[in-house]
Amino acid sequence: MWRDTVDNFDYSNAAKSVVWPETWHITGVKDLLLGHAEDVKSFINESNPKAKLSVLSIKAGNQVDYGHIDILTHKLAVKDHFPIISAWLKKE
Repeated sequence: MWRDTVDNFDYSNAAKSVVWPETWHITGVKDLLLGHAEDVKSFINESNPKAKLSVLSIKAGNQVDYGHIDILTHKLAVKDHFPIISAWLKKE
């Protein structure tokens, strides 16, 4: 359940009626707190079950087992996953 603790608004129920845009969630296999893959999966299931999820890791074909911040800051990110994300954002 995803309910506001102050005004009791039911975000879970409200999310079901939203027409969500195509969405891609990206996290790193070593993100064990702020973007843990299981938490991201739970969020997707509660909000937009059609969303795509990628967990950046060597096993998944990336050059690094990424954590939370190095998805953006690692020196290899620019050549590793940035081009794929950029192409996805630019597609029609």
